[in-house]
Amino acid sequence: MGYSKEIYQAAEQVLSRRRADAQAEAEMRRFDFFSRCPRAEEIERRLSATAIHAAKIVLKQGGDVQSALKNLRESNRSLQQELNMLLQKEHMTPEDLQPKYTCPLCDDTGYRDGKVCDCLRQQLRTEACRKLNATTPLALSTFETFDLDYYSDILNFPVLIFAAISSVVK
Repeated sequence: MGYSKEIYQAAEQVLSRRRADAQAEAEMRRFDFFSRCPRAEEIERRLSATAIHAAKIVLKQGGDVQSALKNLRESNRSLQQELNMLLQKEHMTPEDLQPKYTCPLCDDTGYRDGKVCDCLRQQLRTEACRKLNATTPLALSTFETFDLDYYSDILNFPVLIFAAISSVVK
């Protein structure tokens, strides 16, 4: 089924909001963890700089590159172990520092392997239904606009029956 540009934009906006919310929540968890464990933040910075250190080792003229890379790898392993211990002390796992997306298949992007993800398809259906429902007369009918005067004969029906029966019985 083809959807309008408006429906695509609304669905992608929902997914984008979900993605941003998941990332913001993860960032808050990271900030909270790092405020309780400053050493963990330092370890993260050092681990993040690994690629730069490895490139410098490889590009550096002379020296034993293999040995230097081995030392860097061992250093990283010990830093990762220390970080895991700090996380355990706080009853956390490394996954707790990562965003928790609504759709783990596409990380709330709506696309997976260059194809539309099922979550985006579902959101498109939801948005199309929402738009359709907003234009139907039923959506215009609310208790705020309900008027009993339109139904006065029906509401008085029991009274009419009682009056009719009363006149027959007399």
